[in-house]
Amino acid sequence: MKLPEIFRHPSVATIVPTAPWTVDYMVNEMNFDIRRVALEFGVGTPVITRKVLARMTPDSIYGGIEQHEPFVRRIREEKLTDKAVKAGKKKLIDDPRFSLTHGSAEDAKSILNALGEKEADYIISGIPFSLMGEEVRQKIL
Repeated sequence: MKLPEIFRHPSVATIVPTAPWTVDYMVNEMNFDIRRVALEFGVGTPVITRKVLARMTPDSIYGGIEQHEPFVRRIREEKLTDKAVKAGKKKLIDDPRFSLTHGSAEDAKSILNALGEKEADYIISGIPFSLMGEEVRQKIL
C-alpha cells in the first residue's frame, strides 16, 4: 500500500506492521493452554493474527474484523509468494479456526454470535481509537 493512501484512510491505524517483539510480548501474556475464543479488531497485515493462531489449541476460535477493504482482499486472496506456495499454503491465513469479517468492531457481538459464541476470552485491538468519534468508541467498548 502506498503511503498517501494510508493517510486517506483514517481507519488504518499505522504505517508499519506491529514489531515482532511487541507481538511476542502481547501473546506471551495470554493463556492458550485451553480452548479460547479471540476476537481481533483491525487484523491489518495480519502479524498478530498468525502469532496467536500458532499458539491456540485446535478447538479454539479466532474471529478477525477488518474495515479496510485492501487489507481484507489481501488476507483473502489466493495468490501467494512462491515461498508460501512451496510451504503448502493455500491462503495468506490458511487455518480453519480463523474467520475474517469485512466490517466494523461495532458489530463484535453479532460477529461472535455468527461464530457460535457469546463472548470472547481475548479482544485484540489494532484499531485507532484516538481517531474515532466518542459515540463510535463507546459503542465498541
